[in-house]
Amino acid sequence: MLNVMSLRAARKDELAPRGLLSENSSALTDGLAVPQRAHRVSENAHHQQGAYIPFPRTRAEREKTGDPGVSIEERYPSRAEYLARIEQVAKGLASERYILAGDVPAIVAEAGRHWDWRMTEAK
Repeated sequence: MLNVMSLRAARKDELAPRGLLSENSSALTDGLAVPQRAHRVSENAHHQQGAYIPFPRTRAEREKTGDPGVSIEERYPSRAEYLARIEQVAKGLASERYILAGDVPAIVAEAGRHWDWRMTEAK
């Protein structure tokens, strides 16, 4: 099954100009998934999985750290809106046969669990 992190790609206008997204990439994120560089080889598999750099949760958190990006709360007005957008992207991927339509509910459920973890994480 497709991991919900695979659906997380930042907005095209933020990443496509930097060569981090293809023109056909979808636009949903609460953090930046950074792929492992292909030329780096390690005996430890966990070093080959890349990184997840979460966006600040709130505008105040973003301003406090000087992050020029947009916070999660600024991107998504609510959990429901975030999940609706995840579902929309997942259904689009299913219609293009990148994922199975039957996997969409599980992807949305995992996105909900991730939202809950990310937005309630110790501050």
